[in-house]
Amino acid sequence: APESFDGLQEFFIFREIKIFLMVANFWSTKNHDLLIEAWKKIDYGDGCWLFLAGQNIKGTIKPHTDAKNRINYLGSRPDASSLIHFADVCVLSSFVEGCPNVVLEYIISKRLFVGSNIPAIREIIPEEFHNALLFDNESVQDCVEKLQYAFNHIGDASVINSCYHFVSKKYSATQMVKSYLELLNN
Repeated sequence: APESFDGLQEFFIFREIKIFLMVANFWSTKNHDLLIEAWKKIDYGDGCWLFLAGQNIKGTIKPHTDAKNRINYLGSRPDASSLIHFADVCVLSSFVEGCPNVVLEYIISKRLFVGSNIPAIREIIPEEFHNALLFDNESVQDCVEKLQYAFNHIGDASVINSCYHFVSKKYSATQMVKSYLELLNN
């Protein structure tokens, strides 16, 4: 396994690995601890890594690698959205969200997504995939099971396309304007 995954070049060079990615600031509400604990319970070998990108409220997280657990901390990155295109699976393990824009980005980028079973995320995922993709944000074991489901379904076009079509229809510019007009007219 490579010693460090600090830049985008490494994503291209080491593309044979499977990449799980969470783009979220390191705040307690984002629940990184649960995801990291669940990740440490899964042994995919050196061919599967978790990448975490975001800033800390107390200051900048310096990029570093936890090679033992296959976790790469990317710190705050100006190119965080572009990282999504290198991921096989995207994750958001939040306790609370308003409208989780990063989940919309994940899905519109046609990436497999797993995340917390909270109202704001549930409404973005088609109901038939709630049990497969959404985990109890207080259950490490449930998170492990959803990560394993995702690993086993990397590239599954039926799941990815169902989520993509659901989001692109529900959150299109036309639909958003229609919703705002309905609000204004009531």
